[in-house]
Amino acid sequence: MPEALIAGERSPAALADLAHGTVKASHTTLAEALTGRFEEHHAFMCRMLLGTADHLIVQIDRLTARITVRLSELSTTQDDDGPSQGTLIPITDTERLDEIPDASPATAQVILAETGLDMSVFPTAGHLVS
Repeated sequence: MPEALIAGERSPAALADLAHGTVKASHTTLAEALTGRFEEHHAFMCRMLLGTADHLIVQIDRLTARITVRLSELSTTQDDDGPSQGTLIPITDTERLDEIPDASPATAQVILAETGLDMSVFPTAGHLVS
């Protein structure tokens, strides 16, 4: 809908037709909500905001790719039966942290970014959590 508005579409019915199946409002309610004064200046500002969002999405994707590469470089190995028996399989530190209840991979990445991998800098577990 924003792209159609930017392109010059002003018909509330035509804009409402662009709604995806996840929109809960009825077509009539949506068309009524889209009735208004959307002018060239609004389209200009909307284009700028969408451009900013697109730029930030690209930046986030680039950062995510870099984080993924850096974390994979930090991976360690562990076997199925413990550290010295069986077949070695790669286990990353984020996968270990992801085993913590309610910790997502993103949370694990933040923990590693904040604490680093060298736990010897923390004299006790209490120092780490503080």
